[in-house]
Amino acid sequence: MQNSHANQLDAALKICKRAFLYLVFFGFIVSFLTLATSLYSLQVFDRVLSGGSYETLIMLTIIMVVFSAVLNFVQGIRSEISYKIGEYLDKKLASLTIDLSFTALKKDAGKNAISQNIKDLHAIKNFIASPNLIHAIDAPWSIIFIIVIFIIHPLLGLIVLIGALLLLFLAWVNDFLTKKLTIKSGEISAFAYKELDMMAKNVEAIEALRMKKNLIANWHEIYDKNLSVSDELHRKASIISNLTKFCRGMIYVLTVAFGAALVITNRMSSGGIMACSILSGKALAPFDAAISLWNSVLNTRKSYERLKKLIAENYVEGSNISLPAPQGKIEIDRIGFVAPKTSRPIIKGVNITIEPSEIVAIIGPTAAGKSTLAKLIVGITKPTTGIVRLDAADILNWKEEDLTKYIGYLPQDVELFNGSVKSNIARMDKKADDEKIIAAAKLANVHDLILKLPKGYETDIGIWGSNISAGQRQRIGLARAFFGEPKLVVLDEPNSNLDQDGELALLNCLQAAKREKITVIIISHRQQILAAVDKILVLHDGEARLFGAKEEVLQKLQSPRNIESK
Repeated sequence: MQNSHANQLDAALKICKRAFLYLVFFGFIVSFLTLATSLYSLQVFDRVLSGGSYETLIMLTIIMVVFSAVLNFVQGIRSEISYKIGEYLDKKLASLTIDLSFTALKKDAGKNAISQNIKDLHAIKNFIASPNLIHAIDAPWSIIFIIVIFIIHPLLGLIVLIGALLLLFLAWVNDFLTKKLTIKSGEISAFAYKELDMMAKNVEAIEALRMKKNLIANWHEIYDKNLSVSDELHRKASIISNLTKFCRGMIYVLTVAFGAALVITNRMSSGGIMACSILSGKALAPFDAAISLWNSVLNTRKSYERLKKLIAENYVEGSNISLPAPQGKIEIDRIGFVAPKTSRPIIKGVNITIEPSEIVAIIGPTAAGKSTLAKLIVGITKPTTGIVRLDAADILNWKEEDLTKYIGYLPQDVELFNGSVKSNIARMDKKADDEKIIAAAKLANVHDLILKLPKGYETDIGIWGSNISAGQRQRIGLARAFFGEPKLVVLDEPNSNLDQDGELALLNCLQAAKREKITVIIISHRQQILAAVDKILVLHDGEARLFGAKEEVLQKLQSPRNIESK
């Protein structure tokens, strides 16, 4: 069965194709009415003025008033259609783009940020909704207008044709001179913004260590480099822009001048000058906008290719079958993991089974692969080899909606989202029941702490949880991990920021989880936490050196030789 994401994408593309046909059709009407306007001028000069017929003038004028009204109405419809196409794409594909961006980041943290992928989608939307798309659709009609000018007189047609080619050449020169500078400016600007985000996130350390002056100076070096590149970019683009305006003006002057000469020598009627002026303006409009159109098309194409690649590399058929609620049995079947863009294995053939409602501690030295193993267990990261099973089913084959209910996770670096304590515990689900939120808080032994906050569960924690302490963030994150109906909870260093009361609350939480028959996997460097566990996994250099009952493993740990011999 096809995934709903794929259906959304197919439906969006099909509807857009039909809508684009309407744009082309209305473009035909607009171009035809524009041609009629020039013919009106031709008739007024050649027939009305020479014949002195008021009746003909009135009739032609009435027709043109109707045509002008229709022209403006159709142009308005065309503009609205192009905007609605962009809006439709944005609404249909925004969620898919964010979803697949998460998938891409799970594979490789160095991939484009989610914001960049959304910017790509918005770039496509903005191009479709902008006049540039209209210019692109109208471009083929320029050939028709130039042919009509040739029919009026070949010399004027030749002038307009040469002018159009010259404007195209200037657009190419502009792209040639500014392409590398534009890319460089964008890269420097993006890096500068990342530096600002980093400073904002570490403001306390910056103030405490008095690093602000140095960091601002370093940022200014980047900023000044961007200003230098932007200055060169602006200078070159400005020269080409002024040349384009000059050429555009000269084309009009030459058209009128040569047209007048042809009228004087009786080789063309006076109405031809007016008709050619109108037609040349319409014919050259897409070429006049060629520089901005060219850059816009190229940038939109790049955005489209990046989104296309994002979908191709990260879209997978998801399961559509809801499996029965798991008991919490975890089978780690010879899993291995190699970091992206490296050949260094981080996890090497770990092969263990954790029974339902067991509490297992993963211990080991720094850089042993503990956090990576935790991410593999909850399905954040896909193993290079092997399988992680939740109740006999590959964890990657479970429906995401089901895993939301059955799996809890507390990362090593707890990040809360801008909003209330309540919304963070509920994992930003606005429809979550208050009873379930409070139940999770009580199980995590953080209910009383929350009630002491200024507005209790409605307290705004601020951006990144800046309004509360690190220990409070960690304990609220613990409640978030136990929200719902979890059967497996993985806690990565859950006590790194806890005081003595927090440690005691965590131990009580683990005992409550045991009573609720929740399987808990906990990573910690502190010995106190081992009092609450059933089994211990000793991880060393990505390998499972020891695994078994707590007492058995602790006894073996007393002999370093035994560990080294494993």
